[in-house]
Parts: sequence; C-alpha cells; structure tokens
Amino acid sequence: MNQISREPLLIFCILIFSSVCWPQSKEIKKTNIPPDLYDKVAPTLARVECNKGNSVGTGSIIGISNDENLFILTACHVVAKNFESVQRDPRLKLEFYDDITVNIGEQKNLEAIVLKYLPDANNDLVLLESAPAGEQKTIKYNHSDKISPPVEIVAFGFPETGVPDLTIGNLKSAPAPYFTFTADVKGGNSGGPLTDFQGRMVGMITSIRGKEGRALQMNHILSFTDNWLTELEDQKRLKKKWKREKHTSLIKRPIFIASVLVSITAATLFYVLCRTEDPEESFGGPPGPPDSP
Repeated sequence: MNQISREPLLIFCILIFSSVCWPQSKEIKKTNIPPDLYDKVAPTLARVECNKGNSVGTGSIIGISNDENLFILTACHVVAKNFESVQRDPRLKLEFYDDITVNIGEQKNLEAIVLKYLPDANNDLVLLESAPAGEQKTIKYNHSDKISPPVEIVAFGFPETGVPDLTIGNLKSAPAPYFTFTADVKGGNSGGPLTDFQGRMVGMITSIRGKEGRALQMNHILSFTDNWLTELEDQKRLKKKWKREKHTSLIKRPIFIASVLVSITAATLFYVLCRTEDPEESFGGPPGPPDSP
C-alpha cells in the first residue's frame, strides 16, 4: 500500500479548525456585535419622559419591589426642572417635573416618581420608582475598573423613537468619575447605560461634548446606589436588585470547548494517517524464504 500523502490531510485539518474557531457570520464580523447583546440589554431599559414630552431620556431597571414596582436609574437632568441652575448655584434646591412617565416594552405611560437623588448636581443621578410593567429583568453590571481605553463599548438609549437603539464606539479616556467615549449619542441617550460587549453596564451616559460622549463610571454610581438599595432592603421593599456579572472564563464557553475537541480530533487523525506506512517499508521489505534446517 502506498504511503498516504500528507499535504491533503494537513489542508483538511486546517479547514476543520478554521471552521470552528473563526466567526461564521459575515454580519457579526462586520459589526463586531454579539448576536444576543441587544436582547440582553433592551428589556431592562425604560424610556423616560416628562415636561409634556419635551424632556426625554433613558433609564435602566436596577431593582424590583415586592409589589412589582420598578426602580429605575437615570440622569437627574432628565427629570429636574432647574438642573443647570443648581449646577451654577449649589445653594438652590433641585425641583422635579410632576408628570414623569416611563415606557417599558409594550407598557406605555407608566407613572413614576423621584425616589432618591443627590442634591449635588455634579452627580447626575436619580432613582425613580414606576408602576409595575409585568415580568421584568434587571440590568447586569460590572465594575468600571475592569475596562480601560481604547476598549470597545456600546451606548444604549432612546435617541429618536420608542425603540431602544445602540451604537458602538471606544473609550477615549477615564478621568474619574467619568468616561469619555466615541459612540454616537444624542439627547435621548441621557441616563442610558454604557455597556461592554457582554451587555454589562459599566457606566451611565450623562452628556455630549462635541463628538464625544461622557458617562459616569460604574464604581462611582455604585457608591450611591448600593446605599439606596440597601435602604430599600431594610424597609422590606426590595424583592430583586441588579447584580454584578463577572467575566465568563474562556474555558467555560461552549464554542471554545468544541473548537478544542475538534482540533484534538483533527490533529490525532492527521498523526495516525500520516504514520500509516507500507508494511514492506515497516518491516524492512518482503519476507525472505524460510530458513533451511
């Protein structure tokens, strides 16, 4: 039997490895967005409206009460009447619109009230409580010190319509307590989450400066929201709150395990077949005549 050619086998093994380890979808490769990212984040968002619809922003569901009310984190300037005035003169007291509503999925015009806020207008945070909106999820988060420029990020919000939108950009800088980033955002993005590519919130969008956006870093946000949610827990009002979702180890990902198994199989097949040789060559040629007595 002739020795099997190694070149076709090598090409075959490379093709198998490439088909498993490289992205299959041209669209995903082009946009670089994981296919499940939008579906993970969008259901946790609320469109916030007030001032007869003249002020619009985005909120993230960070908690659910025992009676299914929703606790929504957003930017204070979205719902405050005199935010800019208080920024200029901290002696003034923040005043809020009395017609705050939120839209969550198919649930429209749910009444909401300001539950917690910071008197310091430089910390652009407010916690709303809205009426129930059926079965809801809380957004996941990760600590902002786990990422650094120029990592890619995703900005979510309601910049134009009632449907959540996303744009991709990069972190440019991280002057605490803010991030600056390049994703295209507009007014309706205010209060919306800045996430990583696993859908974990790492910041909250607060403003636009030229072609750059600005977001409060998650570690700074948690220094306030942890206290707010703990207070709600002490009041026996909190049934569920947002959680930190840690990075998934590479070796736990199914596609990685599959690629390793296929690669090992292909390499083993390549080795076995390449070792298959002519029996005559293996034993030093054809057998000779039997020894004479």
